[in-house]
Amino acid sequence: MMDFCISRFKRESGIDVANDKRAVQRLRKQCEMAKRTLSTQTSARIDCEALANGVDFSTTISRAKFEELNQDLFKKTMIPVTQVLKDAGMSKSEIHQVILVGGSTRIPKVQSLLSEYFGGKELNKSINPDEAVVSYIHRGLRDMLVGSFSLSCARLIFASLSCRHTVRLYRRVF
Repeated sequence: MMDFCISRFKRESGIDVANDKRAVQRLRKQCEMAKRTLSTQTSARIDCEALANGVDFSTTISRAKFEELNQDLFKKTMIPVTQVLKDAGMSKSEIHQVILVGGSTRIPKVQSLLSEYFGGKELNKSINPDEAVVSYIHRGLRDMLVGSFSLSCARLIFASLSCRHTVRLYRRVF
């Protein structure tokens, strides 16, 4: 989305801000806010007052355009999902519940790709994605320190998608 905005600003103003660290930082902040907005709405506005040389930048981006711009990144998130199942020696059918954890799991396209991958399985969105990451790390550290890491038959896969659309999957056996 950053490349899209930088290109649009250059086309509209004739100014290339790609090497202007301050302008790129301000634009990145607006793009991040737009990404969050697009998780719940169908369009978002990106506004940067005096982005470069006193020239303002303003544009509206639709969720469809956002998904088009990030299509390759979204598809790449499925590679580690496949790999963690392979590493765990499990098939998709053995997964009983998929719990979304991490900020980018709020993106509707990421959710639909995961649901589709797991055969239309409904994703568990009841846990606050940000709190779950902290809670998971805290519990893991506590269990390691106390030495009470227990095993039973309940298996969960926690998918934590970072803001950069990389995926970290944790196979957690309780």
